[in-house]
Amino acid sequence: MKFLSSIEKNIKFTPFVISISYAVISALWVLVTDYMLSGQIKDPALLTEFQTIKGWFFILMTALLLYYFIRSSFRKIEQSSSALITSENKYRMLLEEASDGIILLDETGKILQVNSRICLMLGYNSSDMTGKNVADFIAKEELEKRPLNFYDIFSGVVVLSERSLFHKNGNVVFTEISSKMLGPKLIQSIIRDISMRKKAEKELRESEQQYRLLFRENPYPMWVYDLETLRFLAVNNAAVGNYGYSHEEFLSMTIKDIRPEEDLKTLNDNIKSSYTDLQQSGPWRHRKKNGEIIQVEIISNYMVFSGRKARIVLANDITERKAVMEALQVSELRYKSLFEKSPISIWEEDFSLIKNHIDLLKITGVGNFREYLDKYPEEVASSVSMIRILDVNEATVELYQAKDKDDILSGMTMLFDQEFYSAQKESIIAVSENKTRFEIETSCRTLKGKRLNIVYRWVVAQGYEMTYGKILLSIVDITERKLAEKALKESEERFSSYMKMLPGIAMMKDLSGRYIYANETWKKLTKREEYFGLRDTDIWPPDIAAQFTDNDRYVIKSGEVLDTIEYSNYNDEVKYWLISKFPIRNIVTGQFMALGAIGIDITDRRKAEDEVKRLNEELEQRVIKRTQQLEASNQELEAFSYSISHDLRTPLRAITGFSKILLDDYSKQFDSEAQRMMNIIEKNAFQMEQLIEDLLAFSKLLGKEKTEIRLNMRELVNSVAEEMKKENIDREISIKIKDMPEVKADRSMIKQVWINLISNAIKFTKMRDCAEIEIGGSIQAKEAVYYIRDNGIGFDMAYANKLFKAFQRLHNSEQFEGTGVGLAMVQRIIKRHEGHIWAEGEVDKGAIIYFALPAI
Repeated sequence: MKFLSSIEKNIKFTPFVISISYAVISALWVLVTDYMLSGQIKDPALLTEFQTIKGWFFILMTALLLYYFIRSSFRKIEQSSSALITSENKYRMLLEEASDGIILLDETGKILQVNSRICLMLGYNSSDMTGKNVADFIAKEELEKRPLNFYDIFSGVVVLSERSLFHKNGNVVFTEISSKMLGPKLIQSIIRDISMRKKAEKELRESEQQYRLLFRENPYPMWVYDLETLRFLAVNNAAVGNYGYSHEEFLSMTIKDIRPEEDLKTLNDNIKSSYTDLQQSGPWRHRKKNGEIIQVEIISNYMVFSGRKARIVLANDITERKAVMEALQVSELRYKSLFEKSPISIWEEDFSLIKNHIDLLKITGVGNFREYLDKYPEEVASSVSMIRILDVNEATVELYQAKDKDDILSGMTMLFDQEFYSAQKESIIAVSENKTRFEIETSCRTLKGKRLNIVYRWVVAQGYEMTYGKILLSIVDITERKLAEKALKESEERFSSYMKMLPGIAMMKDLSGRYIYANETWKKLTKREEYFGLRDTDIWPPDIAAQFTDNDRYVIKSGEVLDTIEYSNYNDEVKYWLISKFPIRNIVTGQFMALGAIGIDITDRRKAEDEVKRLNEELEQRVIKRTQQLEASNQELEAFSYSISHDLRTPLRAITGFSKILLDDYSKQFDSEAQRMMNIIEKNAFQMEQLIEDLLAFSKLLGKEKTEIRLNMRELVNSVAEEMKKENIDREISIKIKDMPEVKADRSMIKQVWINLISNAIKFTKMRDCAEIEIGGSIQAKEAVYYIRDNGIGFDMAYANKLFKAFQRLHNSEQFEGTGVGLAMVQRIIKRHEGHIWAEGEVDKGAIIYFALPAI
């Protein structure tokens, strides 16, 4: 490029130098010669002649001078051109022989010149590239991320960058580009193919990734250990996560540290047995950091690690797998047990030959297997012979009246008749349609000739859907069901006849309220023959339809029978009906299927009831008046009881207090008879106070309001019994509580009943080593009857009428404490609940108290 500037300089300045030189020499020549001639020659003619000679001489000399200047300039240009050509040749040789691609660009990125290396690198000819913009050879995605920028190059800086260029065949060539300015508006880019380096870097990354995947990130625990010291040299993340030790802890340990002590001898023997080849062993026991012992299988191989002989190990935790295998064995045993002990006939069969035969027929063009089997019925029997029976259970042997399983297998032809072959035909069609389940009702014979109605059902075992190699087949005897269906049909016919003759109305509706049956009486009432699918709103006025619908909904929601009175008004004829609405359930499943209703015309009875109602209302007014009088009397009685109890308590407390003072302060001055009398006074005062308490409780009971709720009687008795036991912990008491019906009653009152009855039973069994008490109940004739039995001293039935009277006692008060109010209170509570109470007993053989309440 130095020579180019030299040429440019010579070409630029040579004409100027020649012109100046010519002008200066010409001016000097004219001035000097004119001065000399004008001073020497005076003759004008001679002067003119000499002027002419001077002119021709000037022309000759200037021509020689111009020749000299031009020749000198051209010599310099020739010398510069020769150097330039030599330099150009050297540059082109360097350009073409360069190991890197070279491109000359203008300031816009237009390619001016390329060398052969870049053409070879990208697969283009120089003519293909010259004139195009360098951006045409760069991926668009890359240009969007990193557009071309020549500002740094224009500033004179050498710019290094990496670019992905397109090869002519579409491949990408990874390159490293060094760009700089060569001159004004001229950029040189040296391009180096770094695809191999990129590939090596990629392989290195992949190798690093594979290392991470195969060792560091392997989901199985892995480690490398030194064969001499047995110390861990490297462990992966899975080992750290699974065993609980950190990397640092692992690297300070040996493989013996993760083995139970009792396994170390076996470990040492295994280490000595093999050093070089791949080894698989196990199961081994490993111990985690938390002490947990796991079962593992080991795969290991010899390697050199950091210059040391070592083994790389992969440990597979098989603890769960062993548990699964054991569970699988248990499952197999359970399946075999269920198979053998199932009450249903179960067969294991192989349909693979039938499946293969069907597939071959499909290949030959058979498409409609129903038509094919109709045309070739012998194929059905042939298919049955293709079935391979793998096993049958004991229920099958019993069902077919066989001696054993071999008896079943040898007598197959006797079991199946023509009807069964018809079912088998449907089974073959199911296989042809690739169905995995099949069911049909058919019949067959037992080995003793008995005909059975059966449900023939099979399902393809999981995993055999393609081959049909294992079929689980069941045969259910429905002979009795068929007989029941026949009986049901006959029953339905009888039902239909009965309904036609029934004087009252009868109907059935589905659960959406649509009529599905109505008898002749209903049809006459409504004057309708067509009813099926209609609703009450389609037949009756809105108010009447609403009452029917509300009652229907109650039965459907509760599932209970509803006995009620409904009225109808059809064509201005009002009638009252005693209706019983009830759920109709499936006999087998118990599912609610429909709503039934039967009604009797009670219009005449209703008129009589209205008259009775009128009379009752009059009577009710009288009762209300009488009740008010009775309530006033009860209030007076309650006030009297309250006054008596409090007025008696004051002198009684004085007697008790002074008696105690006398006993405490003066007992030493009393003789034995006086002390006995004072004790009698104190005891009778205490008994009198207890009597007042019972009298007050009894009087409160008379005025207490009753609040009835549904009681779980067994739960209530259980709680009372537990309280009684806690109060008598010094005695051995056995209370057996059996099932008892629930009842609607006042909880606090009934609880008091059981407190009094159970405490009485405990009191009158105190003479026994062990008090044995039994409590139970049952429903009898619309009553809930309860009892409590004990093994106490009993009583004489001649005095049973006194048992429930206040202050009446059948036993010595010295022996059995009490005031005689408890059972009277119990009787009062039972009567308030519209019940009754009685007792049975025998002296020294115990007693039973019964009471009955209205059943729910």
